[in-house]
Amino acid sequence: MTDVDRRATVVLPESRTSGKDQHHSHDPGADTGRGPGRWGDRVPSPTRLALLCGLLYLPFIGLGYGTDIDITNILRSGESILAGDYRYSRPPGAFPYELLVGGLDRIGGPALVNLASAAAAIAGLVSLARIVERNHGARAGRIAVIVVATQPWFWVAATSLGDYLFALALLLVGIDAAQRDARIAAGLAFGLAVGFRSTTCLLVAAYLLAEVTGRSVRHPDGTGDRKWRDAFVTGVGAAVVGAAMFVPPWLSVGQTTQFLDNQLRTGDVLVMLARWGVKNAAFFGVIAIVLLLVRAPVLFAGLDRFRSLVMVRFAVFGGLVTELLFLRFPWKPVHLLPMAVCVAILLAVSPRTSNRLVAGVVASQLALAVVSVSIAEPDVADAATDGQFAPGLTRGVVVNDIDCRLDPPFAGDWPDLSTPEADFAAVDLFACQARSWRAGEGPSPLPDDS
Repeated sequence: MTDVDRRATVVLPESRTSGKDQHHSHDPGADTGRGPGRWGDRVPSPTRLALLCGLLYLPFIGLGYGTDIDITNILRSGESILAGDYRYSRPPGAFPYELLVGGLDRIGGPALVNLASAAAAIAGLVSLARIVERNHGARAGRIAVIVVATQPWFWVAATSLGDYLFALALLLVGIDAAQRDARIAAGLAFGLAVGFRSTTCLLVAAYLLAEVTGRSVRHPDGTGDRKWRDAFVTGVGAAVVGAAMFVPPWLSVGQTTQFLDNQLRTGDVLVMLARWGVKNAAFFGVIAIVLLLVRAPVLFAGLDRFRSLVMVRFAVFGGLVTELLFLRFPWKPVHLLPMAVCVAILLAVSPRTSNRLVAGVVASQLALAVVSVSIAEPDVADAATDGQFAPGLTRGVVVNDIDCRLDPPFAGDWPDLSTPEADFAAVDLFACQARSWRAGEGPSPLPDDS
């Protein structure tokens, strides 16, 4: 596969084929962000915009570990690796992240751990920029980047301890490599993504399925359609690397399958559906949901390219597996981060996406960062058997997260990891995080989730 030389041309060709699919559907004359006298001269390229977005996150890296309920478990796991007595943080383990946190925390404490999260966020945005710009032009690349970068939960994850953005960034790095026919590198990135967060295997599968379900196209070298072979090579590489990441957890429990038992209980179907709905609203924000519903024809225009564009198929498949998994485990809004990427891709590739709509989506997300519209409250937090419609206004996602991290009961040094106070601190911070989507005291301790 040959790459388009964007340094030597003002207008990208109308399309470009690979051995797997026609990844590109670029309109002649579409903004490339280059060329004298064009509007693109006055805005940064998608990659530069992705790098600039990192400035949003850097001011928050010094505010402690964040508000995730698994902070203590991951810190303990990192310490256990350095002590030579590995204990995974929660089933089925996340050995590369636990190792990374153990080393970074010992060297530089929470600030260095959070800086690594910010670096992962920027790497993910840069990869997204490269993928979308290569396929659909610079304007589409900028749309995808700015929609994801300003998503409040992406913002929170980019400044906190958590494996979410590492897995997502590695997934996007793998997609970028796959589309450049760097299949070994793609398999390695996908496998590492699964090692950082096991459920990423569903997103890897979604991308490989998107590759093989496209229209058959002969490869430029004259050989037949190679999409099945390429997907197989990538998938095998990802499976081997991913499986290797779970050897330490397997060894830590006496070479048994105990490390796979997450002990998460399935509640009443209606309760699970309610949690799924409430936390989707918490993730996207009521304003953004209403805006996207009103402008749904724009998203459907992107779906019209389902058969011809691999990234549209990935957005659909990836969105489906993310929401189905969240329906089964509707615990944390941050688990929906892949949905931000899927929605951004559909907006970016749709020929009907206007600058006004993009501005509206970004504005709604920035509003959610400041103020949130709550829609319901449970009878018992995180042990609900019933709930009631309870609309109201509360702190936005980012504002609330900052307040939780600066509030005196939570600020300062983390409690000694050998004490119960360290567990209580993580639960209290997650209860504080929950104020951005509901009123009340917050959760009782939850089972660790993966």
